[in-house]
Amino acid sequence: MTGDDLQGAQIASPKLTPSDSDGWYGYYAGYSASFASDAIKALAADGAPMRVLDPWNGSGTTTLAASLMGHQPIGVDRNPALVVIAKGRHLPVSVQQSIAPLANDITTVAARLLEESSLRTHPSDELSTWFMPDAQTRVRALERAIGQVLVCAVPEKTSTPVHPRQLSTLAAFFYCALFTVVRQLTAPFRASNPTWIRRPDDASQLLTTEWGVVVDGFVDAANDLSRRLRVEHDTGESSADLRVGAAERMTVDRKVDLTLGSPPYCTRIDYVIATQPELAVLGYSSDQIQNLRRAMLGSPLTRKDSIEIDSACGPLAQSFLNAVKSHPSKASSTYYSRYFGGYLHDLCAALARLHRVTRRDGTIALVVQDSFYKEAHFDLPGIVMEIGQRLGRRAERRDFAVPRTMASIHPGTRVYRSSFKAVESLVVLHPASSR
Repeated sequence: MTGDDLQGAQIASPKLTPSDSDGWYGYYAGYSASFASDAIKALAADGAPMRVLDPWNGSGTTTLAASLMGHQPIGVDRNPALVVIAKGRHLPVSVQQSIAPLANDITTVAARLLEESSLRTHPSDELSTWFMPDAQTRVRALERAIGQVLVCAVPEKTSTPVHPRQLSTLAAFFYCALFTVVRQLTAPFRASNPTWIRRPDDASQLLTTEWGVVVDGFVDAANDLSRRLRVEHDTGESSADLRVGAAERMTVDRKVDLTLGSPPYCTRIDYVIATQPELAVLGYSSDQIQNLRRAMLGSPLTRKDSIEIDSACGPLAQSFLNAVKSHPSKASSTYYSRYFGGYLHDLCAALARLHRVTRRDGTIALVVQDSFYKEAHFDLPGIVMEIGQRLGRRAERRDFAVPRTMASIHPGTRVYRSSFKAVESLVVLHPASSR
């Protein structure tokens, strides 16, 4: 594809709107389904089936679009909750008639577990962050029942959380239904920041709920999600390869034809906190969630030591990092220098890995957004282009305006600039020989 082809291609904006989520599962980060479909179509070499990789797969928009178009999708994400959500999304439409009977089986098993008093609340259970012991036990009963009906018998006590590889698409689907219930119940703790869920100030704010409310919510969520299934294959598991992993360390058994994804933007948004209730349902401990937060690209939890980026990141990255280090504002040379340095180091490593797992004649396409540190412009699209060029690829971009960003909410930023518009860009790293 030439640069003129990219600019002229019919590609929808990546910006998510309420109508773009397909109602499957609300997740703040990501791009629109229409964008994913358009981009895959535009970047397909000849329309033949491809191996399509999303190294930051999130809730599975790319992998679902690729699957619906007849391609072989591979989706990788560090966050286990998101892998479960993406996996549940691939349940075939042919299973719809079984959803209501299975939901009834699960709630029946859960009720028996409660009657037998075989479940005990544990202070270490992260559900106790928001729920009174009675409500915590009711939610946990449904989770254990999903395991008994669709996975295997779940012991009363376990220090090992549920891993997505243990789950079929059917089991993942019902975990998504339970995620929906817990998200609805914890709505009082949601903040204006869509990625944040607060903790109660004291025990008096903990939530309680009747068993009937939990059951009705679970059944309603399962029925609602079943109406939104889109994959048409009739039998067996989805061919999508959906797994937990890090973009900078991932491996594939055979190189991919197209890599399409969107790395976390460098905006200090804590994407793990956005899925903390879902991780709690899966049994992840506070320490495990904290470790996951630190491991994420773009995490606001920085390393203790500064990281020097190498020349592979390019002059734009180095120039910006120097501007941060020398800025007179508080913590510029300490916290913010470590934050941006860590992000650039990890992003550069991830792009190098993507270059290795993508065919030499394949394409890497990433949606990225620029931002600012004070008045210093962080040109992330330009930085990605420079990294790609240093890897031996030909780079081009197509820009989409973003009228409102999270930065516009913070009054302190008005000291440094008056405009808060951002540019979201599709950066395409072509094979060097393509023209």
